[in-house]
Amino acid sequence: MQSNVGGGDSIMQPLFERYNRSYLSKATGFSRGHLCRVANGKAPLTRSFIARVCLGLDEPENKLFLPEAAVAAAADTQNKKQR
Repeated sequence: MQSNVGGGDSIMQPLFERYNRSYLSKATGFSRGHLCRVANGKAPLTRSFIARVCLGLDEPENKLFLPEAAVAAAADTQNKKQR
């Protein structure tokens, strides 16, 4: 599965390789549809998404997401605050 990071090339996030959507949905409270959209790059990775997933899975961010994902999510959050 692919996850778009900041509108650039799609790259695979470890989260979507390690866990199936049903388990992720139960652990995080996100719908399977939303998880699929994030995995396919149709919905952005946000800071709140990353934090909720890490909390729900009790795993550190660096085990579930590539470093570029965290940077892109932080930049997206910063851009929204400036609007």
